[in-house]
Amino acid sequence: MNTIENKLSDLMRLEDVLDAFVVTTSGTVYTVPNATPKIKSPGLVQLIYSTVQTLLNVLASFQQYGAERMVIELQDVIIFINSIDSATALVCVTPQLVNTGLLEVEMENARREIRKAVKTS
Repeated sequence: MNTIENKLSDLMRLEDVLDAFVVTTSGTVYTVPNATPKIKSPGLVQLIYSTVQTLLNVLASFQQYGAERMVIELQDVIIFINSIDSATALVCVTPQLVNTGLLEVEMENARREIRKAVKTS
């Protein structure tokens, strides 16, 4: 298992992470093999997967001004899009009422490790 899959697997083990994946502007999506997202709505999962690539392009447009994260709050979930570089992002989906303190630390640690892996590949 490579570094990206390991970090995604670590995030998916957290109780408050409903889904975690890495997406690139070229359309590549890295997920945890054989992991099932804990999101109850399959339509929402498809919507997230299909729109995150567009949102990554928006986030990349703002990177010159220091943007590193985009957060989308829906009724039941929060979608964190964490920039790894201008073409790659770590995406985590959590319940709306999550305590984000520890989770943000875990996402940042994963983002840093994935950034190192992306740079060396």
